Amino acid sequence: MNKTITDKELWEWCGLSQNPWTKKWFVDADTKAEPQPQIDLNNLFKYAVEGKLKELGYHLTYSVDYDEWFISKGRPLLHHWTVLKGSHQLMGSGEDKDPALALKKAICGIIKAKSS
Repeated sequence: MNKTITDKELWEWCGLSQNPWTKKWFVDADTKAEPQPQIDLNNLFKYAVEGKLKELGYHLTYSVDYDEWFISKGRPLLHHWTVLKGSHQLMGSGEDKDPALALKKAICGIIKAKSS
């Protein structure tokens, strides 16, 4: 089964909590409650990469699929993220024309693997 990870599940995996009454999100009791973070590179790096992935000892690689011939034919650039443990153990990967969605896919691959 290919379960889709929701944004709520992603942020909870990163260590954020949601107040059930106000629906605001916070990292710990000392932080200001905020609306649910948007899926963008700033928030993914702040909460997932610099938080949870670093804590687990994972690191990222990034590449862009750039081919002038494909681009001239209207194919968008594809952004590739991989999450590695050590130097070779693949933990998750993602690809998308939006770099933030590609990173989210890579992170969600880890969450799926850990929950199965």
